[in-house]
Amino acid sequence: MTTEHRFDESLPRGHAGERAVAMYLQSRGHVVAYVTEAHRQRLGMDLEVTTPGGDRLTVEVKTDYRAGQTRRAFIEAISNVEGHRMGWAFTCRAQFLAIYVPADGDIYWLRPYDLATACGPWTEKHLVVHARNRCPDGSTYTTRGVAVPLEALRLVALRVDRINEPLTGATP
Repeated sequence: MTTEHRFDESLPRGHAGERAVAMYLQSRGHVVAYVTEAHRQRLGMDLEVTTPGGDRLTVEVKTDYRAGQTRRAFIEAISNVEGHRMGWAFTCRAQFLAIYVPADGDIYWLRPYDLATACGPWTEKHLVVHARNRCPDGSTYTTRGVAVPLEALRLVALRVDRINEPLTGATP
């Protein structure tokens, strides 16, 4: 199965998910700062969070708008098939990964290591999908991942939180 994504359309939608997760954390008493340094962003760090107890944590947020309909989350195993680059399931260096499903308002909290460990068995059990990504300059590349049922993702998650007011509509 192959779908096509446009990076220039996907990026603002991802940022909307980051804002939703940040607002949720702030409503729970956490102090949230957006990571702005490019080298830390490339390591998969979107948010720096200070807990009410003073602990500092880094979080990568992945927003999956299709999971609400398909009941499957896209877990990126290979970021660029042609360029032989591993996907965020294996390259994330944040302490926590938040997979946000806007249609449900659910945030699946995972440790990157746990997600990477689950990926191998998932590729044998679940649908492997390819996405054609179109960049603003017109170039394209292929991403490969696994469409993991939300129930299976829940089993690997540390916890699942529900945002009171999920994002609605195709475009936030």
